Amino acid sequence: MSAMYKIHAINTLLCCLLTLSVTSVYSGEHPTETTGEDLAQVNTDDLTTKAKKLYKIDSHGNRLPDESHTWECVEDADTKLFWQKRDPSSALHGHDSYNWYQPEQTPSGQARTNPDLLGIDSSCYGYRADDPDSYCNTNAFTERVNQSNYCGYNDWRLPTADELLSLVDPTRSDLTDQSAIDVHYFPFKEHFAYWTNTVNDEGVVVTVIQDDILLNNSERNDRLLVRLVRGQSNAE
Repeated sequence: MSAMYKIHAINTLLCCLLTLSVTSVYSGEHPTETTGEDLAQVNTDDLTTKAKKLYKIDSHGNRLPDESHTWECVEDADTKLFWQKRDPSSALHGHDSYNWYQPEQTPSGQARTNPDLLGIDSSCYGYRADDPDSYCNTNAFTERVNQSNYCGYNDWRLPTADELLSLVDPTRSDLTDQSAIDVHYFPFKEHFAYWTNTVNDEGVVVTVIQDDILLNNSERNDRLLVRLVRGQSNAE
């Protein structure tokens, strides 16, 4: 066996080992380890190979030229959904993380989901201890975005797992060295876990990491990221 062949074989083995390594989920304080049983790769059998059609949107909800350098949110013409851009230069739409609290999915009196019973975390933008509307949870954050009339709308919400997965571009999902969502429209995308509004049969909130991987082991008091959505999806 030639030396070059041996080097190639070793590199291939190392690549496989790295691919199988344990993934850590960002929680703001500690990584939550996941195993192969916790991860479910999104099924792309039904996805087409056609690139997604996205539009940059201004602060009033109008479409902008694709070459625009400044935009507020993103429209997905395939699903008819509008998405939060997330931008570190924007205080409200920056890189803060949040606990999961959705009152419509939360039985009353549960300490692990009631923000008034959780330890208060003051690390998100605008937090004030005497104002529950400023707390660092998904519901309070969504309300703040709606009060700002973001992109001309006030009906922003936490996406379902299927909706968040719909951002995956089939033409990019197999590119191991690139993001599976289009960074031309979502340039400030972090590889941490994002909250969804989907709760599984065990009462665990489903989260999405690395664009197209589902996690079923996040705790509701973990500090994870949020990308809000608005509109009625036609993808389901």
